[in-house]
Amino acid sequence: MKILFVSYDNRNMNIGSFERFDYVGNDCVMLHLHTDINEKDILARFKKKLRISNRYFYSKMFKENECILDKFFKEEKPDILYVYRGSQFSSETIKRYSKECTTVLHLTDSIQRYQEWLCCVKEYDYVFTFEKTDVDFLREKGIKSLFIPGSSNCCSFYDLHINKTIDVSFLGSMYKERRIFLERLAIDLKNYNLVFVGKYASIKNPIIFLKYIFNKRIRKAFVNKNISASEANVLYNKSHIVINMIHEQSKCGWNGKMIDIIFSGAFQIVNSNLLIKEEFGNKIVCFKNYNDLLEKIKYYLKHEKEADSIKKSAYEYAISRFDDKILFSKIINIIKGDNSQ
Repeated sequence: MKILFVSYDNRNMNIGSFERFDYVGNDCVMLHLHTDINEKDILARFKKKLRISNRYFYSKMFKENECILDKFFKEEKPDILYVYRGSQFSSETIKRYSKECTTVLHLTDSIQRYQEWLCCVKEYDYVFTFEKTDVDFLREKGIKSLFIPGSSNCCSFYDLHINKTIDVSFLGSMYKERRIFLERLAIDLKNYNLVFVGKYASIKNPIIFLKYIFNKRIRKAFVNKNISASEANVLYNKSHIVINMIHEQSKCGWNGKMIDIIFSGAFQIVNSNLLIKEEFGNKIVCFKNYNDLLEKIKYYLKHEKEADSIKKSAYEYAISRFDDKILFSKIINIIKGDNSQ
């Protein structure tokens, strides 16, 4: 069974997931597509920064990606087309491929957040989502889907057994609600070594950009860039505490990052939702609001042995349940089982 695995550029975060397919006993080829403007196109980058003609450039890029996929598809003639992370192909494209192979969409963003994708999503033979409430939402739209929890690759995220030099870290997109929490932490934990990684400031938002330039505490805490998966693993390993703020879209589910952090051997504090509490119980520490997060950071920095015990319990629980190899095997077995009937 040949699988064409289509992944989108996410600072190399998807590469590890693809590698796991090789262990499931399948013939796999990968197509890694870009979802941002070509770094070499100086004019496009300049216009993007000034928010000029973004729609045109992205529309052009998506069409180019479809052409690349079409070429790959014809060359490889896969049995399964597996699209990981999002749905940026047209419904006509997926409908055409569904006549030639089994099409699979693996959502890592809630479809309730991107409802404009629905017309395309319905054309896939299989839809898997990390958000449990998506299953009911899609059912109401006449689309069958299956829940697959967030997972990680234990070959990409693992304990490096290095010294911890960072008190508290965060890695992720700087959404407004996250940024507000982290800015407050930069002030309230001014005597600690904080490392918050992600694109925090740009000239698109002059107020935040000036805050980053002139506020010493903000500039000291925030690393204004994105990093690769291997760099993320090092960051987690160097941290006494990793903060994980799952997007508000996740009412009943968790992101793959939560498992990345667990596999790296780091201790994390994550915002709570129903499924995390139900699945992990006391094997993971959750926070309810900013004050709760601040108190728990201070507590676990002073109680390192307790933190170590919790993170070990989380690792032992997750490694046998939420490794990519295990979950992808389940997905492939579901498809094989249906095709054999």
